Amino acid sequence: MSVADQYATVLGFSIFAMLRQLIIEVKRGSRKASDATRRYQQLAVRSLILQGAVPGLVYLIPSFINSCLQAAPAYFQLGEQFDRFAAVLSPSLWIIMTKHTFANSLTMLYCSPSYRRKIASAMRRWVQGKYCLVQVSPMHSNQALTSMTY
Repeated sequence: MSVADQYATVLGFSIFAMLRQLIIEVKRGSRKASDATRRYQQLAVRSLILQGAVPGLVYLIPSFINSCLQAAPAYFQLGEQFDRFAAVLSPSLWIIMTKHTFANSLTMLYCSPSYRRKIASAMRRWVQGKYCLVQVSPMHSNQALTSMTY
C-alpha cells in the first residue's frame, strides 16, 4: 500500500465521519425548530456538505488514481506505452491535488447566495458585452444584422 493510498483512505474516512456527524447533529436539533429554521438549517447543511465534499474529492480522486497507476504494473503485464502514459498522468494528478484551496474557494462562492447572484450578474454583463446582441423589430426584420462583436 502506497503512502498516497493510506493518505487518501484516512482523509476519506475523516471527511465522511465529519459529514455524518454534522447531519446527525442538525437532525437532532431541528425536531423542535420552526419551518423557517429548518429551511435555513437545510441550506446550511447543504453548504457544509459541499464545502467538505468538493475539496475532499480534489484529494481523494487523484490519490486513488495515482494508487491504481502505481499498483497496476504489479498485477498486470503492461507495456512501455502504459509507463509513458503513467509518467504524464501521475504528475498531472498531483498538480490537481494542489488546487484544493481553489476548489474550496469556488465551493464557498457557490454556497453563498449573495456571491452567487453577484457572479451571475457579472457573467451576464460580460456575455452581453462580449456578444453584442441586437434586437430587430418586426418592421425591420428583412434587414440583416449589421454588427456582431466577438
